[in-house]
Amino acid sequence: MRYPLPALFALLALLCQTQSAQAQSSYSCRLPDGRYAVSSYPCPTGTTPGLSYHGPVTPPPPTPSYRPQTTTAPAPDFLPYLSARCSGMNDAVRTSAARGLGYQAAEELRRNYQQECGGEERIARQQMYGGQQGQRRTDYEQRKAIESSEMQSQAATDQCRESMRIIKTKRNRPNLTEGEKADLQRFEDNIRARCT
Repeated sequence: MRYPLPALFALLALLCQTQSAQAQSSYSCRLPDGRYAVSSYPCPTGTTPGLSYHGPVTPPPPTPSYRPQTTTAPAPDFLPYLSARCSGMNDAVRTSAARGLGYQAAEELRRNYQQECGGEERIARQQMYGGQQGQRRTDYEQRKAIESSEMQSQAATDQCRESMRIIKTKRNRPNLTEGEKADLQRFEDNIRARCT
């Protein structure tokens, strides 16, 4: 049987559309338990097939996977004030994630540390803060001593300058008596001894 040329083109176009639709079709299959499953493949034996067009089948987006923390927190400032046992337990807790320890094991480490070393950590923190306060007090006293020394040094320098000015003024006075000259010489000797 021969088809006219326009009918042949129409049949060819219909065939291409059918293949295109099949490429984008998904199969809805009713499973024996009553649920429906959607697949890009024909329904397996034992299921009720039903062809429905849902557009292109795309895989679901990947779910983000949990990545544990791999960095280690820095050691706390109070660590030197802990006993060797509690210091080691603190290190174990801090580095548990970086060592790949599971969540439950890390939690158990934390609980054990709190039970055995919680009180010692509080005391260590107090000692650290007390030491810091003592250091701040020492630093403050040293700064005050330096400031006081600088002020005394400046006052002595100012006093020497004023004494030298007085000596110069008295030397320029005419008609000094022998007694005034002797007093001026003693004053000048004292100032030179103190200021040089």
